[in-house]
Amino acid sequence: MVDIGSIRPSQLITSFGPGSLVNLEHDTVMILGLQFWKRDTNEEKFFKRVSHPYLSRQLEKNYFKMPISGDKSAIPCISFPQWAVCQECHRLQKHPKTTNSKNGFFCRYCKSDLPLFHSTFVQICDNGHIQEFPWERWAHLNEKIGATGRKQCTKGDDEEPKLEFITTQKGTSLSNYKVRCLHCDESRTMTGATDRKKFRQLGFKECYKNQPWLNIDDKKSCDEDIYGVQVNSSSVYYPSTVTSLLIPNWIHDVDEVLNENYGANYNTIRADRKYGKSFDQIMDYHKDGMFKKVLETYSKEVVIKRLELRYESANLEISTEGEALDQEFDDFSDVDIRTIKGPTHDRKVDIEPMVIDSSSPLNDYGIGSLKKFHRLVSIQVLRGFTRGTPPDPYATETQMRKKHPFRKISSGSQKNYETGELEEIDWLPAVETRGEGLFFKFDETRLQNWEKRPKVIERFNVIVDSYAENIDAQERSEKQNVLERFSSPRYLLLHTFAHLLIREIADYAGYHEASLKERIYSTSDKTMRNGIMIYTSSSSSEGSLGGLVRLGDVKKFEEIIENTVKRSNSCSRDPLCGETNPVIAQNNKITSSTQLSGSSCYSCTLLPETSCQNFNNLLDRWMLEDTEDGFFRSQLNQ
Repeated sequence: MVDIGSIRPSQLITSFGPGSLVNLEHDTVMILGLQFWKRDTNEEKFFKRVSHPYLSRQLEKNYFKMPISGDKSAIPCISFPQWAVCQECHRLQKHPKTTNSKNGFFCRYCKSDLPLFHSTFVQICDNGHIQEFPWERWAHLNEKIGATGRKQCTKGDDEEPKLEFITTQKGTSLSNYKVRCLHCDESRTMTGATDRKKFRQLGFKECYKNQPWLNIDDKKSCDEDIYGVQVNSSSVYYPSTVTSLLIPNWIHDVDEVLNENYGANYNTIRADRKYGKSFDQIMDYHKDGMFKKVLETYSKEVVIKRLELRYESANLEISTEGEALDQEFDDFSDVDIRTIKGPTHDRKVDIEPMVIDSSSPLNDYGIGSLKKFHRLVSIQVLRGFTRGTPPDPYATETQMRKKHPFRKISSGSQKNYETGELEEIDWLPAVETRGEGLFFKFDETRLQNWEKRPKVIERFNVIVDSYAENIDAQERSEKQNVLERFSSPRYLLLHTFAHLLIREIADYAGYHEASLKERIYSTSDKTMRNGIMIYTSSSSSEGSLGGLVRLGDVKKFEEIIENTVKRSNSCSRDPLCGETNPVIAQNNKITSSTQLSGSSCYSCTLLPETSCQNFNNLLDRWMLEDTEDGFFRSQLNQ
């Protein structure tokens, strides 16, 4: 078990989920899959159940669990890698495959009282598998023969490998580290141990689909090449997460009580509905069972209404993050309630619509509506992970499996501690954070007229096509998916404006840029969605101190928007940044990473990647400030 006191609950979602490696004081461990996570009568001490209808539909899970900090942990792990080196005699050796040791493992040769230092190398492949580094083969490697051949070692076939790992001189270069066979004195430095191309040239190709976090050692070969990496390398574990804001319409006291049993009994309810039973009939049948507790406090009519909303969410056409964003935009646009009470203080959402009269300068800038979220709740869910290459945030589940599959974080079933029966794991780990935000929309008519301009369309198409080709070349997503999601110039406009606005807000509110996040709502189909949410979130109970929503007062927001538009017109790296033209680059067959964006750089638009939905791609100041075709050309030309 890993003490959650040393790992924050949020880190179990973003950095140390199932399949990841965690460096502890005396051990390196791998977090096990969800089927091994604690599930007994004391489960509520370690996890809090949370729900979100759109995330449930998108990820095809009934509910989510949020780890809670405590003295003891419900998060199991095993020691991995098993290879370790003695700090005194430098012998490489394998310790028994077991759960992690709080006191570490000790040398069985020199009997040193110093714990073994775990190996800093493992092997991974781009399909997400991981296995031990081939120390014996590496020490005897003959480059002319390849990884399958070696010079004759003097040890007998029944003898264990006798290896030592030594430092030849001071420094961090791999050439300063050497593994040596004590039987035959063959040795080799670690140079090339983390080089993909070198590994392939040397003949290391045996990936055996090992998935230790699921307790699966499949000796069937994998098609992907295996290669060495260091344990602390970021490429060992890239989490694939999905984030959504809590929808006000889905907050009710009843939900907290339903969450305790609804997830476990959802399949029963769904089966009853399939056979034509009404919610009224289901409630009557289970009134002494799954609904007993909730009916002690709430009326039958109230509970049925909440069940109807949940059941409707299961039939929503939401399978991608883009579709979830569209639904989220619709909900935020429709809600005009000052305060929406939640089941607890932590899940309360406080919304204040602002009145923009006809004389407001915001109308000149195309701002049509503004809402202040004094309190909002964000939910982040871990759905899987990749190794070697980061996951595409906009890929569907099907595309991920087809092009660059992410590894599952659970396998098999889990025993129900109440019934003793095995059940399919119908949940994913999640974390809730609280904060504040500003949500606003542009005037749709003005936006439509602008994005029909020929030069705007031409520049947009070049940038998006280049972006799609780049992603497709890396096998991270399908080109068509990219083109469908970013189907009009409004995305570049909204995305760039959001980045500039975050920089401006950081100057006013006292927040660091990395503390502010964006959500871009942009589709140009029949629904014509356009909007920006700038928000901040924290794992603390209060979330924030109101520094962001204070800027949502109309007069103050007018000033901020005016300064943001002015900010778009200048960059310390102009004219180089401002004259970046992807159309000219394409016509001249110039390939550059700048084609993934237009006029943008770290001096004007780029943000810390924790703030950006799309890794600082698809940005272009030209869309805002061009003297002829920019959206704000009228204001800047005054």
